[in-house]
Amino acid sequence: PQQLLDSLIQRNPQLGRDLTNSPVDQAAISFAGTMSLHAGQHDISLLGNPGPTAGTIWVSCPGSGILFTGDSVVSGFHPPLSEMCLQEWLASLDGLMADDHGARLIVPGRGEPCGLGDIDPLVSYLRHIEAVVSRYVAGNGSRQDLAGLVPDIASRFPSYTVAPDWIDRQVSLGLQRAYDEILATSNMPIIEE
Repeated sequence: PQQLLDSLIQRNPQLGRDLTNSPVDQAAISFAGTMSLHAGQHDISLLGNPGPTAGTIWVSCPGSGILFTGDSVVSGFHPPLSEMCLQEWLASLDGLMADDHGARLIVPGRGEPCGLGDIDPLVSYLRHIEAVVSRYVAGNGSRQDLAGLVPDIASRFPSYTVAPDWIDRQVSLGLQRAYDEILATSNMPIIEE
């Protein structure tokens, strides 16, 4: 919740300040994988698709061609990277691009509705992060020196109206998460300074 509030304060200072004084409700139900909801003639599918966070879900209205992706897809905004699960995010987007969900219209977490072709820049950006951090880990780069990669990575995705310092923070935190994730799967020792 605190990272959400920090992000909200950056984008809308008054609303963010108002929400910092509000209590945070805990989830009433949870699920793993998928969950179906039925209301009258309507079916709604909740799909667990880790990506920008481990708990990211998508909402599908089967047969409608509409898919709500939360921040897994952004349109006109820099993606939130601070809590990302990079390889799971890429797998989720690969499944989406393979049209596993029958989506004709994607309603992103941030920005205007879009189509499958509109997520290519996001996938390319995340793959670039994966490649850069993989090379960095293979070259025994330390986690503390990741900050040197931030300007180049941040410049590779349009910033639109989001404050540059928010983007730099997202990229910095995202690189740290990608570093930890890639290092954990590479069987290399952690390099600390």
